[in-house]
Amino acid sequence: MKKTSTLLFLFASAVAVAQQTSTTFNYTGSVQTFVVPACVTTIDVDAYGAAGGKSFTNAMGGLGGRVQCTLPVTPGETLQIFVGGAGGNGDNQTGQNAGGFNGGGHGWDDTDPWGGGGGGGASDIRKTPYTLADRWVVAGGGGGGGIDGCNSANLLTGGAGGGLIAGNGAPSPNSCVGSGQGGTQNAGGAKGQYTACTNFSSDGSLGQGGDGYGDCSNSDDGGSGGGGGYYGGGGGNFGAGGGGSSYTDGSCPNVIHTQGVQNGDGMVVLTYSPCTNVEELFSVNDLQVFPNPAKDVITVKTGIIKETEIHVLNLLGEKIYTVNAHSNYTQISLGDLPQGIYFISVITANKVVTKKIIKQ
Repeated sequence: MKKTSTLLFLFASAVAVAQQTSTTFNYTGSVQTFVVPACVTTIDVDAYGAAGGKSFTNAMGGLGGRVQCTLPVTPGETLQIFVGGAGGNGDNQTGQNAGGFNGGGHGWDDTDPWGGGGGGGASDIRKTPYTLADRWVVAGGGGGGGIDGCNSANLLTGGAGGGLIAGNGAPSPNSCVGSGQGGTQNAGGAKGQYTACTNFSSDGSLGQGGDGYGDCSNSDDGGSGGGGGYYGGGGGNFGAGGGGSSYTDGSCPNVIHTQGVQNGDGMVVLTYSPCTNVEELFSVNDLQVFPNPAKDVITVKTGIIKETEIHVLNLLGEKIYTVNAHSNYTQISLGDLPQGIYFISVITANKVVTKKIIKQ
């Protein structure tokens, strides 16, 4: 038996819930998870990629993209949520300007005015086994702002993230071609091609913005990161980084792509309609709990021979105990619980059954 405070997305059998519920995921710098509640089969997704960083001289990063759609889901499955982080800003110090979490490409800076920002990270939702190939929704990040290799007075804005084809880094008003290109649905954006210095920049790729780094071997170094995305934007080589593209799986209806809307870090909002009444969706005849009311020990009869999990929940739906049941009858001690109303919930591969109990 194990105590925990993990929130279960289950509802007591007598509770009716009519309104929609929204869960917002903000940037944390690591993967987050969401367990699909019982009886929920679709979720409305509103995802935003992160913006690219700016140069020390205020060449602005591209804004992150937005994608909206309806995601088909299975009750009980676990989704992984990656919320993109904003690209790092230039600091006029020699070294790398970090790309944002989840695919933002790195920029490069030095003590001369040629450095650019890192690319913004993408925001995405993944299903098992949670690889880049298992992303069902992706909102692209913006490219880092950069400096034109032909004239340091030309401040080039990073490419806008989002859309099926993301924005390119702003072009030079002169003859230089140092800005990276935006990612598409089948390829990363090409890196910038400023030729006067050694080009260590990289193209964008699946899920990853390209790095920006041009080396002139005389302390005049600079580059801007491409935005993360379904496919990342190309790194800027003495130019701005390209934006990362957005994506939705073909099974997702109601798709809307908006390019270049999000400043700063990304965000993911999930909206769904919970069960209206669990009793309408699951049979309660298989689950028996006695005695009820009880003072100490209860016996749970599941009607299930194979191993299953039995949960004790409080009125808030928080899991207090978890018991691994190995037979049809399982005893659970309630002795250390205060008097009140609780719920016994049994979860199998295709069923969730909940019963109310009273602790005296």
